[in-house]
Amino acid sequence: MKLAIVGAGPAGLIAARNALKIGIDVVVFEKLTRIGGIWNPDSGGAYSNAKMQNSRHSFHYMSVPAIDSEAFPNVRQVNDYLSEMAEKEGVLNITFLNTVVTNLARSGKGWLLTSEQSGVYDQTLFDRVIITTGELWQPRQLSVPGLSHFTGKLVTSRDYRHPEIFRGARVLVVGGGVSGADIASDLVPFASSVSLSVKKLGLFLPRNFPSGPNDMQHSYLGRYLLNTLSYDQYLAYLDELLPDYMRMYRASGVLPERANNNAVHVNEKIIPNIASGCIKIKPHLERFNNKGQVEFVDASVGEYDVIVSCIGYEMPDYSFVKGLRRERLYEHFFWADDPTLSVINPPVDTAGFGAAFPYFDIISQWILKVFTGQTSLPIRPEIDTWCTEHMQTLHVKRFYDSWLETIRIGLLSGILPEPNVDFTTYWNLISSVVKPAYLINPPSTPVPGAKDYIFSLNEARIRLLAGLSITARQHLLLSGQISEEEKKATSQITPKDIIPVWLPYSQNYL
Repeated sequence: MKLAIVGAGPAGLIAARNALKIGIDVVVFEKLTRIGGIWNPDSGGAYSNAKMQNSRHSFHYMSVPAIDSEAFPNVRQVNDYLSEMAEKEGVLNITFLNTVVTNLARSGKGWLLTSEQSGVYDQTLFDRVIITTGELWQPRQLSVPGLSHFTGKLVTSRDYRHPEIFRGARVLVVGGGVSGADIASDLVPFASSVSLSVKKLGLFLPRNFPSGPNDMQHSYLGRYLLNTLSYDQYLAYLDELLPDYMRMYRASGVLPERANNNAVHVNEKIIPNIASGCIKIKPHLERFNNKGQVEFVDASVGEYDVIVSCIGYEMPDYSFVKGLRRERLYEHFFWADDPTLSVINPPVDTAGFGAAFPYFDIISQWILKVFTGQTSLPIRPEIDTWCTEHMQTLHVKRFYDSWLETIRIGLLSGILPEPNVDFTTYWNLISSVVKPAYLINPPSTPVPGAKDYIFSLNEARIRLLAGLSITARQHLLLSGQISEEEKKATSQITPKDIIPVWLPYSQNYL
C-alpha cells in the first residue's frame, strides 16, 4: 500500500509515524518549510506567548513520552517535541517540505496527487490518502457596518504575534473564546487600556488547581461523572476546589449563568484581569460611526487605536480534493463516498476541550486498521444514516470532550480493551487519570485523579457492569474479574442508571 498524508502538523506526524511502524509505504506533504502545523513558530499559527491548555502530563502522543518542558508547554517546546519525534521515528525522512498539494482526484483504483514545489509540479498515484491540513488557518474577518470609518489598526488573532508592538495603545479585543482571553491578557502589561467585546463569556478556569494541573484532577470516568452534575452542583464543586478564585470570579460579574461542566476555556489570567479592572468587558460590537468610533449594542461608544478580531476561523478548505464534502465525513474522519480517503481534523462544529495529540493518535490507528483491512466500517446505508443525522448542521456549535471521545473511538475501533472480555484492563484505564501512556499500557491498579474521590467509583463500576450482557458478566465472574457480589449488585441497577462503556456525554454547547 502506498499512502499519502497531506499536512505535517500534529495529526499528520503521528499518522505517518504509526504507518511507518506497521510497514506502510508513506509520504508526507507539507506546504511550509518546517513541520509542526500551528506549533511551527514560523507558521503564524500559535502566537509567541501561547501555551498549551493541556499539561505536560497529558498533551503528548500515546507511545511518545513528553520531553522536558514547562508545566504547560510553550510553542517552542511543543515544536521541539514534534521535531524530535519526527526525526527519531523516521518521519522527517519521508516528508516533502515546502510542497503544496494542489489537486487530489480519484484515478482508477488510486488517488492521483498533484503537488508543487518551487514552481515544479509532480504527479504521483497513491492507494490511500489522509488529509491532516488543520483547521486554524483562515480567520473569519470582522464584518460590521461602518468598518471603513475605522482609521486604527485592525488585526486578526492569526496576525497577532507579540504584545510589545501594541505598547501604549488603546486596544479592543473582539471575541470571548480562548484566543480572545489569551490575547487580551497578553496585552495587559503593554497596552494603555484593554477592552474585551463579547456576546457571551464562557466559563474560564485556571491551568493549575491547588491539587495540581487542571487536567490531572479526574480520570476518564471522573470526567464522565463530572458531566452528569447539574451546573449548580458543578459550581459548588468549584467553590470547594477553588474558593479564592471563585469568590473573585463572582465579584467580577462575569461568571456564566450556565455553562458546560469541565473547563472548555482554560486561562488563569483573564478573570483576575477583569476583576482588577485591567480588562474592561464590553458588550457585542454593533457598528462603527462616521468618526471611526466603536458603538456597542448597549449604545455605549469607545475609541480605540487597535482592534484584534478573535471571532474564530473558517471551515477547513478541502477544495483541492475533487468531490469531497465535509457533510459526508463518517465519524468526522472517513469519506463516506470513498473511505480510501480520510481526514484527521477536530470536528469543525465543536467547542473542544481535551488533549488533541492522543486523540489524533488513536484516530490515525483506527484509519490505518481500516486501510489495511484489520477492521471494517459499517455498511454504506448505516454510514449514510450517520452522516445524515450528525453532519447536516455544521454551524451549530457542540461541546466536544477529546478525552472521552478518545475512549469512545478506541472502543469503537477495537484499539482499547474490550470490556466484555477484559473488563479489568478496561476498568484500570478509565478509572485512571488521563495520561496518554495508559491508553496503550493501562496500570495494573487504577491511578485516580486528584479529585476523583468526590464520586463513588465503586458504584459507577456496578453501573458500567450493568450495561454488559448477562453472558459477558458471567464470563467476567468465571474469569475472576468481578466478584459474585458485584454481579448480584448489577441486577439492582435500573436502565436509566446504566453507564454505557463508551462514556457518552451531552454535546449541547451551553
